[in-house]
Amino acid sequence: MNTSNTVKTNKYSVLLVEDELLVQKIHYRFLEILDCAIVVAMDGEEALKKAKEESFDLIFMDVGLPLIGGVEVITMIRENEQINKINPVPIIVLTAYKEEKVFQDCLKAGANAVHLKPLNFEGFTDLINQYCK
Repeated sequence: MNTSNTVKTNKYSVLLVEDELLVQKIHYRFLEILDCAIVVAMDGEEALKKAKEESFDLIFMDVGLPLIGGVEVITMIRENEQINKINPVPIIVLTAYKEEKVFQDCLKAGANAVHLKPLNFEGFTDLINQYCK
């Protein structure tokens, strides 16, 4: 029996921006297994609000979001970081769009990387290891 008063803490704080519930649940579970503290946003407006109010080690961003699209959210997060002199949080785009223009738009907006969905557990593990040091 463990009688210590230690509290388990998560390694990294992650904002998961995904409007598709099934995909969100799968990604959430992967991040949970990787011992991340996860905050979920279902649309671009909620993502922007949470990104401004909280500090994250990493953001996983969908592109096709309701209210405000992912590319616009990335642009606004990067502008907010510059205005407030905040260190940029890594933003990884996870998208089902295969068009090169989507990839380029995301990178131009300030995303660190763009990956096609679905991303498997090993892919999440690699990205956490790469961007959360």
